[in-house]
Amino acid sequence: TVSAGPDAIGVPSLVGMPIEDALALLGQLGLRSGTTRYDTTSAQPDGFVSNQRPGANAPIATGGLVSLTVSRKAAALPDSTAP
Repeated sequence: TVSAGPDAIGVPSLVGMPIEDALALLGQLGLRSGTTRYDTTSAQPDGFVSNQRPGANAPIATGGLVSLTVSRKAAALPDSTAP
């Protein structure tokens, strides 16, 4: 196995949190947000974390990157039958 180093911490569970809260928690723990993707098919409410990598409780070094997937509901299309 690969060690995350002596200052490793467990990645918090961010799934189900509003993105703003998740980013704040990462900052408080000395972690950084990596890639953010958006998912229009998630069951999570709009703007909530639906997935993360690494997963919850995985060891990560201080300053490490956590990539997030955030729910984004597709915008409603205008009614094309309106006059």
